[in-house]
Amino acid sequence: MLLFEHGFDSPQFGTVLFSVVAAFLSLFLVDRPPSARKTGARAVAIALLAVLSLIQDVSLLLTAGLLVFAAAQAFLVQDDERATKIGLICLPVGQLIYGVFLFGYVRLGEVAVTDTSVIAGGLALIVATGVFARTVGFGALRKPEVSVYLAVAVVSCVFALLARIGGAAIGCFLLACFAGATVALEHRKAISSTPAWSAALLWAIFYVGQLFFTLALTGLL
Repeated sequence: MLLFEHGFDSPQFGTVLFSVVAAFLSLFLVDRPPSARKTGARAVAIALLAVLSLIQDVSLLLTAGLLVFAAAQAFLVQDDERATKIGLICLPVGQLIYGVFLFGYVRLGEVAVTDTSVIAGGLALIVATGVFARTVGFGALRKPEVSVYLAVAVVSCVFALLARIGGAAIGCFLLACFAGATVALEHRKAISSTPAWSAALLWAIFYVGQLFFTLALTGLL
């Protein structure tokens, strides 16, 4: 892992470490009522990844996407319908920024659709779509903010696969899974009443996806 080549006393390692610690601590707060500590833990965990993108001097699109996702998590943990709606708007905006960013890495003339990674990723997306349709149904896509979010998340996966950036593709797939779960919860009006274990799992999927995505595109994975 290239992150360790910078040394344990490097700003890169320190930023990632503090981000992981904040994300881990937030797992113990999922069943707590909204508070500054709960909001801050999630927002800081993602915002520190944005700081890492600045340290590595990557495109500001990555930084902007991470900050939008940090804001989304800050709103989604509030037990308030208006805050939830704002969070659901932030999610597709952040994912759209990721899609634009990833498209810059795609070289259509060099794409080989016979690549094992492209085939495996395409099959994974098809299976995930089938599971979503079977368990939730496409009626969950009636609201534009959630349907756009899921669509852009899937498109981001496709771009990551075509760009053949393994870590980014894994991150995008995890974020697409989070998008599907979020769409399902919104359809059932159950975002604010998700069981603690389920909320913890969703947060873990979201954070690990962001971590893989960021490390891959900052050249640290």
